[in-house]
Amino acid sequence: MQTTALWQEFQQNLTRFIGKRVSNPQDAEDILQSVFEKIHRRADQLEQIQKPGAWLYRITRNQIIDYYRSHQQTVELPDELIYLDQKPDSDRSRFFEQCLTTFLSDVDEAERQILQQHWAGMSLKALAHQNGQSYSAVKARIRRLRAKLRRRFVDCCQIQSSHAELPAENSDCRSC
Repeated sequence: MQTTALWQEFQQNLTRFIGKRVSNPQDAEDILQSVFEKIHRRADQLEQIQKPGAWLYRITRNQIIDYYRSHQQTVELPDELIYLDQKPDSDRSRFFEQCLTTFLSDVDEAERQILQQHWAGMSLKALAHQNGQSYSAVKARIRRLRAKLRRRFVDCCQIQSSHAELPAENSDCRSC
């Protein structure tokens, strides 16, 4: 089957398919164009495809997924959030650093190392390769570790994630 024949047969149906999933018509058109761009790049393989319709819809679904992944909204962090490396001499920073050090000492050495390497800027893909694990496994592991640390901050230090205030009482996380 030629790319022109595929276009004529599926263009209207794919336009509706994408339009139901993407609200912006210009973005839907861009997705449709990228789908047919992929078809043109694989024109030499079209004869080998047994079910071109299913193949075409799979490419389209993947393009829609890619669209939403690339258009995820990010949230600006409030200015009052403090980072440990920005004000190392403040009481708040010392407090959080002390708590984090205490909490990390309770984490398995391998997990602590993965988390620290990730914080140092190593990508999840590189961590997965280095540890002989899948990307998904490393991502889930880091997500669980972050959640565990967050729970420790909230439970032990009575710190809410949106309010980074020093607790009035129990300011020693080593007691947790």
